[in-house]
Amino acid sequence: AYHNAPSDARRAAARDALARAERYAPSLAETHLARGLVLGTEDAPDVGATVAAFRGALAARPGDVEILEHLGSTLATTSDGAAEG
Repeated sequence: AYHNAPSDARRAAARDALARAERYAPSLAETHLARGLVLGTEDAPDVGATVAAFRGALAARPGDVEILEHLGSTLATTSDGAAEG
């Protein structure tokens, strides 16, 4: 989750862009990363789904520092630090 929450208009634009990415390139690391970013900025983020999206991105592009940063940040901000295993 981000501390600088985007506006509703930006969230809607991000969801639209994600829908296009999922339609045209669902297996790309960038699509998984975008899914995690979108899910993580919801008012009530689904941490498990966010972590799963980042892990999907990492599987598509192992060792990517940006993906690892987002995954680590998400895990670190969960109440028990171990969302979804």
